[in-house]
Amino acid sequence: WTGEALFEVGDRVGVRRVVSDVGRKGTVAAVMPLTVMIDGSSIGEVLFDMVERIGEAPFRVNERVWARNAANEAWTGGTVTGVLPLTVTTDGDITTNLVPYIEHKAFTLGDRVRLRNCDSNAWSGGTVTELVPFKVMRDGTSESLAYKQVTRSVLEVDDRVRVRRHDSESWRNGTVTTAIPLRVLEDGKNESDLYAYVDDTEYLGPGDRVHVRNDWDSW
Repeated sequence: WTGEALFEVGDRVGVRRVVSDVGRKGTVAAVMPLTVMIDGSSIGEVLFDMVERIGEAPFRVNERVWARNAANEAWTGGTVTGVLPLTVTTDGDITTNLVPYIEHKAFTLGDRVRLRNCDSNAWSGGTVTELVPFKVMRDGTSESLAYKQVTRSVLEVDDRVRVRRHDSESWRNGTVTTAIPLRVLEDGKNESDLYAYVDDTEYLGPGDRVHVRNDWDSW
């Protein structure tokens, strides 16, 4: 026993059945007697030689998290659907499951993200529109869908970006005018539009020195 101060229901803790065991994470399910639900299990257990605080915030329903079923697997994004037991709906799925490995990952409605369904696909930009199930509106579309791989990418109104509609096109500069759906006002045009590819790795900011020309002029 660690001699810690009183635990509360919902506290995140580390547990070992015997001191020599590999530690596991879990959530306090009851205080008297001290009962813990280990991540990946729906059964509260009391027979632990060691229970200690791990300095991790409790999970909340609708919170965005990383999840995986084994320590050697790649992390997948997901959304918390229950706390006791701790359950997650992983991105690209509609079912709720117990997952033994879970880490905090904050996404909220309106967040800008990059998305794809497998490693062989190119990344596309998008905007988070739903949390449960987790859905993203891909740039250039007006439909929200679930994707298997989603990572953070921050774009805001007035950001300078590069845009194009197809892989074969050259990049063109523009300015973000709305976030949901993501619309960009391309330089030299009067109306903003949807683009399949929006990139913020190269942009122009106030005070930047530039070359300008019309198509028929020299630099």
